[in-house]
Amino acid sequence: MAFWSILISLVSMFFSLLHFGKYSIGGKGQQDMLVISRIFSVFADILSTLLLICLAKGWTVVAAKLSIMGRVKIAIYSTTYIAVGIGAILTFYTFLEQEVVAFFYSSAPGVTIIILRIVACFWFYYSVHITRRKFNTKVRGFSARHYDTS
Repeated sequence: MAFWSILISLVSMFFSLLHFGKYSIGGKGQQDMLVISRIFSVFADILSTLLLICLAKGWTVVAAKLSIMGRVKIAIYSTTYIAVGIGAILTFYTFLEQEVVAFFYSSAPGVTIIILRIVACFWFYYSVHITRRKFNTKVRGFSARHYDTS
């Protein structure tokens, strides 16, 4: 997942580079390239977030596979994040005046993305807490085996 996230981020940066390159030459960029860049950025963000959530839930660290409810929650969050992220980007570039709102995250669609990221942060911390509590014996055995200095 990390490889794909990095690759999609590079594609996003490439489209941003096309927009800003045209902007630096003529003073007016290609808005379509910036929208495409932001959409690729949403996909890269969700892949990074999924990787962190799966690791926090213990996937491939202490558990071979996640529970069914865990997978369902991840699928619901991913779908919601992608739909809301793309909707927020399209709303920002379609319905809001760019001259009035200078920064994406200072608008209502940007705040929506920030709220979804905060939810992901709390979910990450909660998953780490539950995983450490659930697999406490494995954590103790790991730390005793690998960090014992005597």
